[in-house]
Amino acid sequence: MPRTIRRPGPAVAVLLLLIAALLGALPGAARAAVPIGPPANIPGTAPVPAGVTVSGVDLHDGQIQKFGSTYYLYGTMYNCGYTWQQQPTPWCGFGVSTASSMSGPWSTPVMLFSKDAPDPYNPGHTYQDVCGNHRSGCFSPRMVQRSGWGAGDNVFVLWFNAPAYMSLPAPNTASHAYMTMGCNGPTGPCGASAGAPYGTTHRPTLHQCDGANGDPGLTADSERVAVGEPSSIALICPSVGTTSVSVEQLDKWGTNGTGVGVDKVPGIANAEAMGAYRDASGTWVMTFADHNCGYCAGTGAGYATAPHMLGPWTVQGNKGVGQSDDARRIFSPGSCGGQVDTVSVIDGQAWEKIDLWTGAMNEKGANLRFEPLNFKASSHTAGDGQVWRPELAAFGCTDAPPPATAPPAPVTISGVDLHDGQIQKFGSTYYLYGTMYNCGYTWLATATQWCGFGVSTASSMNGPWSTPQLLFSATADDPYYPGHTYQAVCGSGSGCFSPRMIQRSGWGANDGVFILWFNAPGYKNLPAPYTATNGYMTMGCNGPTGPCGASAGAPYGTTHRPSLHQCDGANGDAGLSTSVEDNTLALVCPMPGTGSLSLEELSYWGTDGSGTGITHLGKLDSTELGNVESTGLFKDSASHKWVLTYADKNCGFCSGTGTGYATADTLTGTWTAPANTGVYAAGPDSPAHSRRQVSANSCGGKPDTVSVIDGQAWQKINLWTGSTAPAGSGLLLEPLSYQPSGNKAGDGQPWLAELAPFTCPDM
Repeated sequence: MPRTIRRPGPAVAVLLLLIAALLGALPGAARAAVPIGPPANIPGTAPVPAGVTVSGVDLHDGQIQKFGSTYYLYGTMYNCGYTWQQQPTPWCGFGVSTASSMSGPWSTPVMLFSKDAPDPYNPGHTYQDVCGNHRSGCFSPRMVQRSGWGAGDNVFVLWFNAPAYMSLPAPNTASHAYMTMGCNGPTGPCGASAGAPYGTTHRPTLHQCDGANGDPGLTADSERVAVGEPSSIALICPSVGTTSVSVEQLDKWGTNGTGVGVDKVPGIANAEAMGAYRDASGTWVMTFADHNCGYCAGTGAGYATAPHMLGPWTVQGNKGVGQSDDARRIFSPGSCGGQVDTVSVIDGQAWEKIDLWTGAMNEKGANLRFEPLNFKASSHTAGDGQVWRPELAAFGCTDAPPPATAPPAPVTISGVDLHDGQIQKFGSTYYLYGTMYNCGYTWLATATQWCGFGVSTASSMNGPWSTPQLLFSATADDPYYPGHTYQAVCGSGSGCFSPRMIQRSGWGANDGVFILWFNAPGYKNLPAPYTATNGYMTMGCNGPTGPCGASAGAPYGTTHRPSLHQCDGANGDAGLSTSVEDNTLALVCPMPGTGSLSLEELSYWGTDGSGTGITHLGKLDSTELGNVESTGLFKDSASHKWVLTYADKNCGFCSGTGTGYATADTLTGTWTAPANTGVYAAGPDSPAHSRRQVSANSCGGKPDTVSVIDGQAWQKINLWTGSTAPAGSGLLLEPLSYQPSGNKAGDGQPWLAELAPFTCPDM
């Protein structure tokens, strides 16, 4: 939550060690880390356990630990009435509960120290003043034991976040928000008021983390950073406004920083609530709330990796035009309907703690979720056109057993130059449609060769696929721009994309004729009198492989600009429904700038709009379902719900963006996308999208549209390279499985998107 928010030669190696030893003798001196030695804890390779939900325990934004054979749950308490951002408000304190297993039962929480105890860093006041009288509160209790690192004396040390210390009047003003306490045991008491043997209160001296005030994390494992030093742990701290994240090694007492660390980890911003551990592979893994938000009922869980505790840390980048920078680094888009908090390692297994916030300023009713972390390194990179699966496995987010019938396996297709199209099955043959790029087409280039739309066939989705053939010639005459060929409109900067082939079978004229729709935004920019009011074109085709358009001739070759109503003005990559309602199909069209979506049922012939439809599809209160594109929709046969998918957010040829969804009871009814609640900033990457996303990165690509084949809905995904000339990009077909949920934002329950998450198999 926001809170104010070649290996050196022998001689060189010896010299480096001498320098490191010398620097180690200088207290507080900033120096490069020289990581050596094993960690104190290495998670094992046993089977990954199931997640655990904890309800009815008033302990939040804390952590779980295991000392000896007992589990300890730490957190902030709310039952006394604490209300964030209210001034004044009673502060309920930090508490701890114990159990013999993670599943409980958990004991009644006891306070780690009294909120009415004198605060030695705010003379004349108790902790109620800093934690309850300044709107910003006190949060994120982190309990560690000096065991296997530092002094190794088994003493318990409590860290917590108290941003108001930074705004106290001089001389009590602090330069950062953190406080530490020595504790007389894992259940306290802690702080100066606890007395002997270990009760102390100490404001840490920090360097890389000086000035920080966001909810921090302590590494769950330790590492020896320099010769002559014991192993140590590190503090991970978000800066004011969570604009950056730094990492600082702690001293042997675990109560100060050493000045050794990383100032502003590259690529991480708008993040908070960190945790880090060392995986069995030796890789350090950091997790964080991405984006940061206050008490939100869903936000992304992001990750970074490093070879050592102090780095260098790396986050997964992205490529494309208007791409989401954080898409490939998010391994769970909604964090089970909450916000990740920190990481603990228990009996060799790393666990992510998640607060299942209700969105209220008093969170006494919020539950907790523990999800196991499972890391598997990947060699794939943004732009390689391959399937991407985050190296941390997605959270399970459910206590329910798996479905009795598993969906079919995903299908990957490579080496076929057909993109941003769709797959269909007519008769016993599979048809793959798409835009071709191998001739050199480059998007946004004002004069580029357009390669055309192609089709390939196969006897199964797995191929082998035939060599693509054109549906119509790029040099055919364009009847809607006399004197020009399709090259004129499609070879301009805006291009022609998204070929959608449908058959009038079981709807409309029901004559079995094939119709091609595609997106050609350049028609809207032609000079009068050829200017179009929408960006779409339709063609009659003489078969599922063409030829199409007026140049195809009899019996069905025609070219027709559709007359549209709800979709008039639209020019984004559109989708056509794959199920029939009202004896027709429907067009779902992104309006200019992808600012909103509209839906319009098609005419009897399927080449015009009927005027029956809706605008501002999926509008939630004042929030538009916008900045989305590449739509597809189907009717789920079990629930009879209509399901819409889309790229969330829209981007050009990006190597990762979200797949969102919305549902409706009827095709032209009220569409709703799962909403969120909490305190967060609006924007295309904000937590507003978190609960409605099936995947944050769409397997390293961008969703295209939906096809229903033999009763199974499939999401087609373009595995873009990020280039505006994306020849070589792969394709992925993911099965869609819909399971309705009665849970909603604010109920404090685990949330799993109603569309099953993509599995993103390796190619």
